Amino acid sequence: MRTDTPGSYASMSEALQYVLAEQCRLVGEDPTTVDFRQQGWFYGRSWNEVTELEFTRWLADRLYKDKTLRNSLLEHPRKDRRHCSQAAQEWVFNFGWRRSDYGLPTYKPETLKPLESVQTTRKE
Repeated sequence: MRTDTPGSYASMSEALQYVLAEQCRLVGEDPTTVDFRQQGWFYGRSWNEVTELEFTRWLADRLYKDKTLRNSLLEHPRKDRRHCSQAAQEWVFNFGWRRSDYGLPTYKPETLKPLESVQTTRKE
């Protein structure tokens, strides 16, 4: 019986663990110490443009070559280099570490507003 809490690294699929382990390795982080359940977990560390590009290329290549990974992570798992590259770029956009070369202030996840509070209602 698994005692892992939902959302923890140990409770994730092998595909997610594989990708997150590489993402963490590139910034010198142990993936088992990152709280992936925390909103904005990806703002806790940072990488530069070169490292981000290295990870994006690595992920695109792995998605192209590994059918199991592609089927696990992509909604439409086509073996097409362009499609895999776009999926890798979307991953980095959504879950990539904060960029250290942008000169942005340190992000605090507790400042995030829930999505419902920022959605607008359409006036008819």
